Amino acid sequence: QVVTAKVMKDSAIKRSKNRNSSLFRSRVFDNRKVDEKAINALRHTSELMRAAFPTHDVFTLVLELHPEGPDFELYQVKLNALGGEVNLTEDLIVSNSIDFQDEIAADHDLLWTMPERHDQDPLFKGIPPCRGGRTLNMFAAMANKQMNSTELLMFSQGCVADLLKQEFELEIPRDKIRHDLEDRLANQGLIRKWGSLYFLTIRGVARYSYFLAKYSTGSVGNALSVVDACSAQRDIILQKFGYVV
Repeated sequence: QVVTAKVMKDSAIKRSKNRNSSLFRSRVFDNRKVDEKAINALRHTSELMRAAFPTHDVFTLVLELHPEGPDFELYQVKLNALGGEVNLTEDLIVSNSIDFQDEIAADHDLLWTMPERHDQDPLFKGIPPCRGGRTLNMFAAMANKQMNSTELLMFSQGCVADLLKQEFELEIPRDKIRHDLEDRLANQGLIRKWGSLYFLTIRGVARYSYFLAKYSTGSVGNALSVVDACSAQRDIILQKFGYVV
């Protein structure tokens, strides 16, 4: 189950800048109660999983997130068979964002501020700084190039960072990124690897077109245009490989 909280006791971003102020991991959020409705949903899911996998252990987890930043706290909770609320106390913590403060600090200045940089382009003005918006920013240059081509474009390793520099003057130093951008996008199914190269998938076109249709006034304006863009990409992939991959 996922819950959100804006008020924090500590932050991986702020703490990384003043690391010596506290030597030990602290709480990200204060104790809070998860309401009965959310806990009942978690309980129902747990029952389904236990029935489906009777020989495996099933753990019930609650993930508390900050709605705008990267901070989180993960709890393993025990559910009362009689129902009721669950109090997220310190002894239930499995992990939190303080454990990843170095990684978050390395990525934060670049990846989390990408929407601000793209606001300089009227096409992206208004894209929210949510996970979907940041993902869109990461592969927008690749999608722009592909959707202006009648052939399937194949991109080499490092292409996302190179295209961001060319299209938006956004430079991402390699030593600041712990995982390659291409791998992140491939894991989400937005691009796919073919040999040593990458290409934009139908899902990637769908994500790109949908976000622009939903949030931008400078691009497509209705749902049918999203479908048309996906159909066009499907035809391009079929022309390249003879089947959809």
